[in-house]
Amino acid sequence: IGAGMILAVGWFAARIIERIVSNLLAASGLDKLSESVGLSAALGKAKLSKTIGLIAYVLILLPAVVGALDALEMKAVTMPVNQLLTAILGAVPGIFSAVLILALFHVLGRFVGNLVTQLTGSLGFDKLPLLLGFTPTLAEAESGKSPSYLLGQVVYIALMLIAVVEASSQIGFDFISKMVQEFAFFAT
Repeated sequence: IGAGMILAVGWFAARIIERIVSNLLAASGLDKLSESVGLSAALGKAKLSKTIGLIAYVLILLPAVVGALDALEMKAVTMPVNQLLTAILGAVPGIFSAVLILALFHVLGRFVGNLVTQLTGSLGFDKLPLLLGFTPTLAEAESGKSPSYLLGQVVYIALMLIAVVEASSQIGFDFISKMVQEFAFFAT
């Protein structure tokens, strides 16, 4: 009975917190902001406020489940779950900072990439291949991707590679960080 009550109270609290966080973030305009900077495309149909609310729900419900299992005195189950919960909660700050780094670099990369595209386009960079004697292929002509646009995309990708290196080191994925660094080194 005690385990059921702990689980029920935990579930109820998690649902309330999820709704409060989701509604508060939606009312603050987070969903519109995420659409304007292009983060909503990464989430698909889910709204950013609902996703953060779901994360809050899980982070509150997990300790309640562990508490309910503790009340049942099932040590064989609660010990590994406690260790897992400790590892998850210990990783939350690193994951949060990694997501923040990726989001900031995404916004910065889009801004700088668009700026490079506009600046190089206005300086006549798009005419450079024709001046050098290159003729556009049929695929290039149909796609409408100018050389200045492609240069802007290269700048965006370079900034995102820097973000992936830093984000993976924040989480503790040093292997991924080293791998992306070596890829970037060989790409240049």
